[in-house]
Amino acid sequence: MARAVGLAAVCAAALFALVLLAAERSTAIPVRVATDATDLPYDPNLANIMTTFSASAYCPPAQLQAWNCPSCVSNPLIKDFSVSAVITDAVLGTQVYVGTLDAIQGILVVFRGSSNIQNWIDDFYFFQTDFAYPGCPSTCRVHRGFYDSYNSTVTKGLLTELAKLKTSHPTYTTYVTGHSLGAAQAVFAAIQLAVDYGHNVVMYNMGEPRVGNKAFSQYFGIHVPNTYRIVHYNDIVPHLPPQFNHTVEEFHHICTEYFQDQNDANVRKCDSSCEDPTCMDSIPATHYSAEAHTVYLTIPMEC
Repeated sequence: MARAVGLAAVCAAALFALVLLAAERSTAIPVRVATDATDLPYDPNLANIMTTFSASAYCPPAQLQAWNCPSCVSNPLIKDFSVSAVITDAVLGTQVYVGTLDAIQGILVVFRGSSNIQNWIDDFYFFQTDFAYPGCPSTCRVHRGFYDSYNSTVTKGLLTELAKLKTSHPTYTTYVTGHSLGAAQAVFAAIQLAVDYGHNVVMYNMGEPRVGNKAFSQYFGIHVPNTYRIVHYNDIVPHLPPQFNHTVEEFHHICTEYFQDQNDANVRKCDSSCEDPTCMDSIPATHYSAEAHTVYLTIPMEC
């Protein structure tokens, strides 16, 4: 118990420090267009683009709607992104924007990460709840706070906008992305769109916390196989919620992890266990960093 409390205190202090940190931004290089979202390889250029989209999610709704924020125009490939809607929940602080990018023939669903106190409370709410989806075993459980933050007032608006976009762009791939808490919410959007609505989903996430247990992880992998969970070296957030008891309820990451090591240029694919001991799980708790959470692929995660 003392170990759990101690680690929770370290996590809380480090996560609180995230709001104090910033850096400078890079730009993307051309990406190859995905014509079939089945068994797609990791694309570093697409990862760069999705990271830029996720950084843009931290911008105010008015800037996103006009698509004139600094991170919106910093990458030449996404400057022609067409915004369909920006949807927010004022109580929970959830924000997601959707639209289309013809350059990759994609419909984009982009969730904002934690940006206010209520978000941080949700982040630390480690209790689990059942995840009752067709084909998911009775043992499937997910983080209640993350799940509730997705199932907020934004969900109905999101699904309405996506129905319109799918009608007007029936052949486009649905790309779902987010950073931090936004990455956790992106997981629930991806599985809902794939299972309930038949979307062809590709997901790139940055700094994603553990969202559910191993049964959920395995179920997710079946339905959203083209998932790329990027971890920046010793980022503390992917280690949350922590793993303690090694039971069926224990939190377990989804696959596949792509580990960005100390040399920011190196991103490597990790094994199919989703908790590869040679990737993020090789980092001791004493080396966890809040600062690493604020920059992904050399892109600051800010507006």
